[in-house]
Amino acid sequence: MQLKVKSDTYIQKLLQEMGICSQEVLVFIDGKISPETAIAKKGQEASIIYFKHGAPQSGSALHKQRKYEECECGGIPVYFAPHLGRHFCKKHFLEYFEKKARLEIRQKNLIRKNEKIALGLSGGKDSFSMLHFLSHLKEALPFQFFAITIDEGVKGYREHTINRAKKFCKKLKVKHYIYTFGKEEGVTLDSLAKEGKANCSVCAVLRRRLLNSKARKLGASKLIIAHNLDDTAQTVLLNVVRNEPLRFARMEEPLVQSKSLIQRIKPFATLSEKEVATYAYLYGYDYGEGACCCPYVQHAIRRFIRHQLNLMEEAYPSTKLRIAASGHTIQDAIRKTIPKEKLHINSCEICGEPSSGEICKACSFLPKR
Repeated sequence: MQLKVKSDTYIQKLLQEMGICSQEVLVFIDGKISPETAIAKKGQEASIIYFKHGAPQSGSALHKQRKYEECECGGIPVYFAPHLGRHFCKKHFLEYFEKKARLEIRQKNLIRKNEKIALGLSGGKDSFSMLHFLSHLKEALPFQFFAITIDEGVKGYREHTINRAKKFCKKLKVKHYIYTFGKEEGVTLDSLAKEGKANCSVCAVLRRRLLNSKARKLGASKLIIAHNLDDTAQTVLLNVVRNEPLRFARMEEPLVQSKSLIQRIKPFATLSEKEVATYAYLYGYDYGEGACCCPYVQHAIRRFIRHQLNLMEEAYPSTKLRIAASGHTIQDAIRKTIPKEKLHINSCEICGEPSSGEICKACSFLPKR
C-alpha cells in the first residue's frame, strides 16, 4: 500500500486513521524503514507493507501517541520496542535481536557444540531470519545445520517460496533438501482442497510428520522451527477458544520421549513477529517478491486471533509475553496431573512413524492406499 502524505503527521496516527494495527506492518517513508513513532512530512511517500497475510478488518487500538526518539547512540531508529520504550538503530537492533535469541539458546541449552541440526525452511520471513541467525551463530558456536523445505503443493504460491529458499541457501552455502507432499504422501494440498479436506490443521500434521521423518533420516538430533512469540501466544488462545486443555501439556515438547521423535527447538520464542519481520528486512528479505501467503489460510481461526492479539499488544505492550508465560504455567500444571503409567507411544500401523494411537493423525487424513 502506497500513499502520499497530505500533511505532517505521526506514522502511528496515520495508521490509526486507516484502521491499521502497527504490529502487523512495516512502514517506509521515502523508501527508508521507519518506526511508528516517527513523523511523516507532507509530500513524502509512505509505503505500508503487511509482513504476513493481507489487510484485515478495520479497527485499530487507540492509545497515547508515543514519542519519537533517536537510538541511544544517536543513530536513526529503524525499530521501536513498545514494551521497552526504546528505539533502535539498525546496528543496535540487530545486536538486540541476536542477543535475545542467543540467550534463549543458552538458558534452555537448545544447541550444543558439534550437534547436527535440521532447520525447517519454508522460504518465508521467519525461516529466512533463522537461516541468517544460524549462519552468524556458527561463527561462535561450532555446529552443523542443513535446511529442509516441504512443498505442500499449492499452485501459484509454493513456487515463489521454494525459489526463495533455494536462493537463500545458495547464498549462505547451506545444504538444502526439498521434499514434496505429492511424492512422499501421494497427495497435494490442492488435491485435498478439491475433496474439501484442505485446511491449516491437515497441512500442519502432514508437514510436521514429514519434517520429523526426514530430519531423523538425515541424521539430525534436533529440528529448528522458526516460531516466534506471537505463534506461542496465538496457540495459547487457540487452545482456550477450542476448549482443548490437554494440548497445553504438549505445547512445547511431547509428553513421551522417543528416539523416533526429533526434538523441536525454537530460538525465536521470545522475539515478536514484528521483530522477526524487521530483522528479515534488514538482511534483504523482499516483501514484494511473489505471493505473500497461502491461499488456504484466509479462513483460519488463527488469522483472526492473530489480529485481535496484535490490537491488544498495540494498546497494552507485553500482552503477548504475558499470554505466552500463562501458557507455560498452564502447561506445567497440566503435565503434573497426567499419570506417567498412562503415557506411551506407538508406531503407526500404516507408516511406522510415532503415534499415540494405532494409526497416526497424518495417515487418518490421507486416502487409503
